[in-house]
Amino acid sequence: MSRRDDRSRPVAAVKRPEAAEARRLRAAELLAQGRSQAEVAEAVGVSRESVRRWQALLAQGGVAALRRRRAAGRPPKLSDGQAAQVEQALLQGAMANGFDNDLMLL
Repeated sequence: MSRRDDRSRPVAAVKRPEAAEARRLRAAELLAQGRSQAEVAEAVGVSRESVRRWQALLAQGGVAALRRRRAAGRPPKLSDGQAAQVEQALLQGAMANGFDNDLMLL
């Protein structure tokens, strides 16, 4: 049984892409320490197969291969600020945004 410290616990999902990248980078650290794939998988909360794939990527392209890549396709129409405004409006409800009732259709 391996000893686990605070850094080896699964990463909380703040935003999914950031959390996934943090898990991969933490796995890289643990692999560099000589931990087994099974130990790393348990520590970061993923399958052994994921750790095996990450280890292969790490061997081919280093830590950069584990970092997030920009999503392919059309760029978003809303800026981050605009998306935050929409989210805030949805959380406040329809009446707070000038509608006659709280029925909001998307």
